[in-house]
Amino acid sequence: MNQKPVASIIIPSRGMEHSLRRLFEILALELAGQNVEVILVDDGSEKPLIFLADEFSGKLNLRVIRQKPKGPAVARNFGWKSAQSDLVIFLDSDVLPQPGWFSALINPLMQDPGLAGVEGKTISSNIEDLTPFSHFLYNLKGGVYLTCNIAYRKEWIERAGGFDERFIHPWREDSDLAFSILERGGKILFEPKAVVDHPVRKVDLWRLFWFYPIRRGYDWLIYRKHPQYWRQLEFGFPDKSELTFCLTFMIALGFFVLDLPVPGLITLLFHQAVYNHIFLRRLYFGKRTSYNFSVPWRIFIKAYPFFYPSVFLSMGSFIWGWVRFMGVKPAIESGKDEK
Repeated sequence: MNQKPVASIIIPSRGMEHSLRRLFEILALELAGQNVEVILVDDGSEKPLIFLADEFSGKLNLRVIRQKPKGPAVARNFGWKSAQSDLVIFLDSDVLPQPGWFSALINPLMQDPGLAGVEGKTISSNIEDLTPFSHFLYNLKGGVYLTCNIAYRKEWIERAGGFDERFIHPWREDSDLAFSILERGGKILFEPKAVVDHPVRKVDLWRLFWFYPIRRGYDWLIYRKHPQYWRQLEFGFPDKSELTFCLTFMIALGFFVLDLPVPGLITLLFHQAVYNHIFLRRLYFGKRTSYNFSVPWRIFIKAYPFFYPSVFLSMGSFIWGWVRFMGVKPAIESGKDEK
């Protein structure tokens, strides 16, 4: 008779074949001799990822399950509902667990039945490679609840209703689940010894200036569901400079339509000053607190035509989210998540 796995590790992915191989090689060493299942949820990859199960057969207890491309929230729900263990760990396909990660993350849950979850530490080992066209995540002190490195007791995921599948993009769905658990009295511990490395990697221009801004409207969904926790973590909405950017452009355009070129030009000059302010703020490197004016001119030339529409796209998504999620009620008041 097969024993129930000690833990189930859920990894959603669309493509990312190279990153998954690196991750699975590390997990094969980290989990050697332990009864742990790894579930790869193939979120509609163009090339199905089922071949990885055969590739790692004998080295890793790996299952690959596949769905149509529906996003990470749906994929993670599919994963944890398929899990055989009562302890569920979520990882991303592009992380590298460090030695001792698994035991550090899972032991608190095994030792304390009252814990709902354990949040691990996420670092970026190659932070010096950070550029304006990079993707990276980090969680050094906890309270971020990134699903690239977190474990939950399955009963608490069920109690919270799982991941809210209205988050169709990888944006805020992990914080939303954690907030739903916290609101129900669950305790989530931060364990700094459970470390994964999330290396900085290059992001294409279209993703940086299209895909990222279009997600901003989902801030309204998590804000309206969890206003108290949103304010505590200070995620924030689009700042005043973004609003000013859009408003000054529209005002300048209005002056020109009314055949008032002088105030139109003055407003347009102010608009360009705001534009440069936001643009330079977006294009700074690393952890510097001031603008990096040494950014190579090629970076500016590549980014300039993309940046202008991206601000309007971000604000458009913000307005869409305000309308789309207007009827969502705080979960803490309604006693259940609005679906």
